[in-house]
Amino acid sequence: MTYILLPFSEEKLKFMQTHLVDLRYAAGWTAEKLGQLIGVTRQTINNYESGRAEIKKPTYIALAAIFDYEAEHDTFLRVRIKMLLEDEGLI
Repeated sequence: MTYILLPFSEEKLKFMQTHLVDLRYAAGWTAEKLGQLIGVTRQTINNYESGRAEIKKPTYIALAAIFDYEAEHDTFLRVRIKMLLEDEGLI
């Protein structure tokens, strides 16, 4: 498996906080679906996306693992993640 969002870094955590909605849309998931994948509610995902709640390291790792796994099988998602990371100067 190729890792894009893992391993954890503070810069990638900030990236996830800023671009979670973009990543979720690129994966084709609703907030409810993403929440189910990592074990939180739709409202929690919405709070992360709106900035009302901060993503903590354990949640980042869960999100990154899900997106990395999905990107392994979805070329569009993999390219979108890399483009966003490049735009932020993270790769």
